[in-house]
Amino acid sequence: MVLRCATGQLRGCGGPREYAFHIQLSANKDTSVRVQFRFTDTNGSGYMDPPYWMCPEGKSWRPVDDGDVVFEPRENCELSLDLKAGVTVSVANKPYVTPEAIEEEMETLSALHPDLSLAEIGVTAEGRRILALETATREETILINATMQPAEPAARPVLAAFYALTDRSALSHSLRERFQFCFVPKPNPDGSYHGMSCTNGESEVPMFSFGRHLEGELAPEETTAFWRYAEELKPTGHVEFHTHY
Repeated sequence: MVLRCATGQLRGCGGPREYAFHIQLSANKDTSVRVQFRFTDTNGSGYMDPPYWMCPEGKSWRPVDDGDVVFEPRENCELSLDLKAGVTVSVANKPYVTPEAIEEEMETLSALHPDLSLAEIGVTAEGRRILALETATREETILINATMQPAEPAARPVLAAFYALTDRSALSHSLRERFQFCFVPKPNPDGSYHGMSCTNGESEVPMFSFGRHLEGELAPEETTAFWRYAEELKPTGHVEFHTHY
């Protein structure tokens, strides 16, 4: 069986372009399939290089074996996959983490570390919270966030930075004594939930709407919430993660 998907059919709901794919496959009996993704010049073909990822239901993401991948640069990729009966398998060019999983992890971390707090900095049009994980208040602040472009899923690197700062080493202790660190791993949770590349759930592009907000025009809630939060913090330093892996 061969399935073909054209990335050019995913138009981004108002965003500049789509440059990612994420589908789910299932079968009613054990079977082998080949899935082909066709790239187009206007839909991010330059971002589609291997590795590709798969995640059977209830398990973790892992790369598709090199021997099961045929890749034609800027043209298409073809993946050979074995499906088990009744098991849904996610297939994507990034190992996506759901907003719900990240929120649950942030809540767990704030409960485990008494000097941490969880701040709600905004609520999306679909009612999802935009959360920040904050260390103890200091005179100076470092803001660390993921990009608002869900096709570059950076929640995991942001939280990895948090884990590095809570490893009980002398260096991390010194840094936390000097700075407050504020982490925003999911600044566009609606876009992440819907699997968009650049947009939120309202066909808006939060990443590129800060100019509209500063000019007093209507801007996405994600944009205004993040700017408002950063303006309150006035951070000494700012790190934003964009991932292509």
